[in-house]
Parts: sequence; structure tokens; C-alpha cells
Amino acid sequence: MSEEYVSLERGKILIVDDSRLALRGFVRELQEAGYDVYGAATGQEAISIAKTVNLDLVFTDLMMPEMSGTELCKEMKQISPNTEVVLVSGYPDQIEKFKTDFLEAGGKIEILRKPLGPFELKNTAAKILKDRAEKKK
Repeated sequence: MSEEYVSLERGKILIVDDSRLALRGFVRELQEAGYDVYGAATGQEAISIAKTVNLDLVFTDLMMPEMSGTELCKEMKQISPNTEVVLVSGYPDQIEKFKTDFLEAGGKIEILRKPLGPFELKNTAAKILKDRAEKKK
């Protein structure tokens, strides 16, 4: 059983998932943890948000109809090179297949596998935002 890690760092987080049910759950979980959270059901919607909001972190689904998580990562890094991008997927075989491309696109090594365990999303966000804050010091 995972324990919840509480972060003192706050940030702007974007969740991208074509499953509206998963998207709502992820957004709610991070909002309850005190983060400013945005949700997008498509890559294009995510890009629109990224162009208007200075995001700290993006969690993106790998397999989406219009744009893969890897393609979205490349776009996000062009818009905001310092925004961290983490891959989330329910297809472990696809994660291994696309892992190298995702990392080359500038994604984080943290790759989360659905279904996510208790506190996994919050703990990952807290860890990444804490690391970012320490790098800025």
C-alpha cells in the first residue's frame, strides 16, 4: 500500500486523457491535493491550454485517437521547454514500444501505468514539482 507524499510545492498541472471518466478522476484527485489543474480530452485541446497557461507539469495518456502522448510531448516541449511531461498508459506493451521516442521527445522517465495506485498521481506530481523547485534554487 502506498503512502501519500505531501508536497509543499504547488504548480499548474495539465491532465490529457481521451477517457473522460479517467480525466475527471485525475483532475479531481490533483485539485483535492491543492494543485491548479487543467483537463484536456485531446492533444489539440492540450496544446491550446499550453499556449495560454504557464504549465509546470503535464500528465498525458499514450494512446489517443488524434495525437499520441509522444507527439503531444514534442509539441509541449516546443511551446514550453521547461514543462515536465509524464506518460500515463494502460497498455504496458505500448509503453515499452514508445518509451525511447517519448524520452527523446523530452518526456520524464517517470511513466505511470494505469490503473494507478492510491496516491500515485499525487506522489508523482509532488516529487517532480519538488525536484523542479530545488533545481531553481
